[in-house]
Amino acid sequence: RVKNGWEGTDWWGAFMNEGAQQQNHSLTLTGGSDRSKFAMSYSYTDNEGIMGADMFVAQSWGNQTAKILNNTFKDLDPGDYLTIAFQGGEPTIAGLEFFRNFSAMANEHAKEKKVTLSWALQTNGLLIDEDWCQYLREENYLVGLSLDGPADMHDDNRIDAEGKGTFKKVLETKKLFDKSGVEYNVLMTLTSSMARHPKQVWDFIVKENIRFVQFV
Repeated sequence: RVKNGWEGTDWWGAFMNEGAQQQNHSLTLTGGSDRSKFAMSYSYTDNEGIMGADMFVAQSWGNQTAKILNNTFKDLDPGDYLTIAFQGGEPTIAGLEFFRNFSAMANEHAKEKKVTLSWALQTNGLLIDEDWCQYLREENYLVGLSLDGPADMHDDNRIDAEGKGTFKKVLETKKLFDKSGVEYNVLMTLTSSMARHPKQVWDFIVKENIRFVQFV
């Protein structure tokens, strides 16, 4: 690939394809729809994306999943690592059946290509139940759970469609994760209220035995 005088050299091929023993890749699926059961007063992405409402028809999802995975795996080589992450909007509104079908297809591709596959999910936790926990544990997901500190701080911004705070349900999800052995960390959005009361936030983290936390 290296040509005389280096002119016209395919540097990507020279350094990434031929010389590398393995490559790391990531596939991030982002989206939401009007079926979301959660309202927020702050966000870093809108609800139009790969999980748009018009894609919730089962056949459409199947077609889209096949296209996404075929396009993703065709460029991978044996020994590569692929992380598939679901985030933005609220991924779990796609339903557990979709996730099971998606991971089954992805695992088949990974086995065929000899690719190491890992999974990640960012969720508000409102739709998580024991069936979800079983699936997340089986596929060894790393889950990010949005929990913004104690009830008064969390419920300032994270309310449901009826305007009610979601702290109680999210904390129940956190305890489900603990009980089920789901690997997770807590994602806290650093609001002005949290910034003014760091001790209260820390006491909450200690009380709830939160081992891993990220502030954004």
